[in-house]
Amino acid sequence: MRRIFFPCVLLSFLLLPGQALAQTKIPHGLDEVSGFGILTESTPQECEEVEITRSVLQGKAEMSLRTSGIGVSKSGFRSHLYVRIHCLKVDEYETAYALIVEFMRPAFIVRDGFRQLRDFVRPSDFVGPDSPIPQYNAWSEAMIGVSGKKQLKSNVLGHLDGILTRFADDFLKANPKK
Repeated sequence: MRRIFFPCVLLSFLLLPGQALAQTKIPHGLDEVSGFGILTESTPQECEEVEITRSVLQGKAEMSLRTSGIGVSKSGFRSHLYVRIHCLKVDEYETAYALIVEFMRPAFIVRDGFRQLRDFVRPSDFVGPDSPIPQYNAWSEAMIGVSGKKQLKSNVLGHLDGILTRFADDFLKANPKK
């Protein structure tokens, strides 16, 4: 029991600082979004050993959102859904993991009631966590868990599907189809 508890506590303090584990109201930052992309972080070796790869997470996220009726841009997007996973091997049979999904939007300067960006900013500058454009987290959900190696992939993808369903519900509430 101690071997499982310590990694979960460690992951929660190191990987999820300031993260809310669930959000109940629709954040204002989800409205007025014309299109967004999906970015996934490269996966650690512990995850790749059980076939949880960047392309698997990307494909799952795209499929889930398209099934919900939300279009996903392949390029030229300013806002993005950022999916990442961190894994920590507890022992030879169990792995602790943290799954984080964030909807990031560019932060604009508002002057005289209009949002403005400098003329030298290209749409490609908005992409990624290392973007020089200030971004803010408009929606996020994170979870931690411990799973046996055989069930790790199905558990992670199941939790990711649940998080994406909640995001899609909130996004569609904030952007109703006309």
